Amino acid sequence: MTKKSYRKKGYCRILMEAILHDYASCDGFFLFANDSVLDFYPKFGFQKAKEYRFCADISYSSDSCAEPISMKTMQDWLNFLKEKNQRFSNGILQLDTDGLMMFYLTQFMQNNVYFVKILDAYVIAEKDNNSLILYDVFSKQPVDMTSVCNSFGNSVNKVKFAFIPQEMARLKRYEHKEADTTFFVRGDILIQDMDTILSFPGIVHA
Repeated sequence: MTKKSYRKKGYCRILMEAILHDYASCDGFFLFANDSVLDFYPKFGFQKAKEYRFCADISYSSDSCAEPISMKTMQDWLNFLKEKNQRFSNGILQLDTDGLMMFYLTQFMQNNVYFVKILDAYVIAEKDNNSLILYDVFSKQPVDMTSVCNSFGNSVNKVKFAFIPQEMARLKRYEHKEADTTFFVRGDILIQDMDTILSFPGIVHA
C-alpha cells in the first residue's frame, strides 16, 4: 500500500515500532496476514498461532422464529446499537469493537442480523442452505446455544460458531483455517491466554 517511490525506505518499520511503543501496556496484539507478508511480522516479535472454533449437528422440528432486522439506514444502525449495547455477548470475550462490527453489518452483512423474541436476543448469523454460521449472540441473560440454533427452524441441521461461546459442552472443537490467512500473535500474556480464547470472533477481523 506504499507508493513505489517511497518503498524500501523503512517507513513500515517506523510505523510498526511507533504502534508497538504507543500500546506497549497492552497484554498483546493479534492480526491476520495474507500469504505475501508472512516474513514481515516475525521481524517485530509476532509469531504464528493456531485458531480453534466449534461446530455441532442439530435437529429441530419447528418453524423459524428468528426475525430479520433491517440494517439499511442510519436509523436502523442506531436502533440496533442501542439495543445491542443493553445486552452482552454470549462469547467468552466481551469486546469494545462496535466500529469494526458495524463495518460488516452496514455493508455486506446487512442481511445477517436477527432478533429472537423468545430469548430477547439479537443474533448475527448467516444461513447457507441447511447450515448456520453464528457470529455472535447478544442477550440480557445467558442463552442456550441450542435454543439459538433452533430458532432458525428445521431446515438447519449444522452450525459453525465464528466466535467462542461461553457454553461449549455439547460442541465439537476443530482447528480453524482460512485460505491466504495466517493468524499472528505478540505478547506473552496473550499467547498464554490463547489456550482459553482459542480464536477471535470473525467480525473483529480487520
